[in-house]
Amino acid sequence: MKGDVQEAVTADGHIWIDLPFMVLDVQEAWNSVMLPSESIAQRCNLAAAVARLAGLGVPDEAFSGCGLAVMSLALETLSDQDGSIQTGLRLLPVVQIWLHYAGDKLLRLSIANHPTDESAWCAEVGLYYRGLAHAAGIETVGFSQERFLFWKNRLSELKESDDEAVKEVAGACSKIIDGIWNSFFGLH
Repeated sequence: MKGDVQEAVTADGHIWIDLPFMVLDVQEAWNSVMLPSESIAQRCNLAAAVARLAGLGVPDEAFSGCGLAVMSLALETLSDQDGSIQTGLRLLPVVQIWLHYAGDKLLRLSIANHPTDESAWCAEVGLYYRGLAHAAGIETVGFSQERFLFWKNRLSELKESDDEAVKEVAGACSKIIDGIWNSFFGLH
C-alpha cells in the first residue's frame, strides 16, 4: 500500500528520526565504560563515536552532555573519590578526542549558555566533583563561555606538567582548544 506509513512516536519524538532510544543506550554504555575496571582504549573508542554524533548535533544536542561531563571530570576535578589518581590525568586522552571531533560544538554551546545536564553521563558526581572550577568562582551548571575559558586555561597549565605523558597530551589538547577559540574570536 503505497502512502501507508506507520510511525512509532514516543514523548521524546519519532523513533529512528529523533533516536530517543539510542541516546539512553549510549548513556548506559558510557557509564559502563567509565568504570575504573575499563581500559582507556575502550573509553577513547566510545568517546570518538559519541563526540562525532555530538559534533553533528545528532539528535539535537542530546550527546553534548557527555562532552560536558568529560571536560568537567578531566579539567575541573582534583582527584578521584579515594584521592589516588588525578581524574584529569586519566581522562586527558578522552578530552583530546572530544576537542578534535566536537570542540567547535562545545564552544558554540558554551557561547549560547546551553543548559545541558551532564548528570546522566557521569556516575561519579560527588563532593570532589568540579572542585577546581568552584575554587575559580565558576558556579555555572551547563555550558558557559566562562567555563570553556576555564578549560582552555586549565589545559595551558597542564601542558607545563612535570609528567611527560600529561605534558604531551595536555599540549595537544591546548593547541586544539586554542585553535577553536581563535577561529571563533580571532587572534589577540
